[in-house]
Amino acid sequence: MYAERGLPQHIALEHALHCLDQLRQDAVCNADDTPRYAGFQDPPGTGAGQVHMCRGWGALVRWAREHTACFKHQDEVCGPMIERFKSCPDGRALWPTVAETGVA
Repeated sequence: MYAERGLPQHIALEHALHCLDQLRQDAVCNADDTPRYAGFQDPPGTGAGQVHMCRGWGALVRWAREHTACFKHQDEVCGPMIERFKSCPDGRALWPTVAETGVA
């Protein structure tokens, strides 16, 4: 966040959670995964006070299900990251297994 000023990056957890919640609300409200423009503001901000009209969430949910990355979040699981992308809702396998590739 402060790299351009030559300062160490540090953000309070409360601030980071606020920012993540704003991004979540923006995605849900707009049914759009386009990042919000932050610009170069001093102090930094992202559209505080802007009014938005929420759109239908269903179309984005349908699209995401039709174009799944087959990702499954697994807390504290060791091993290759590719293993997390083998959980397609319809059971298909997008990636070969480690045994098939011979790569460990």
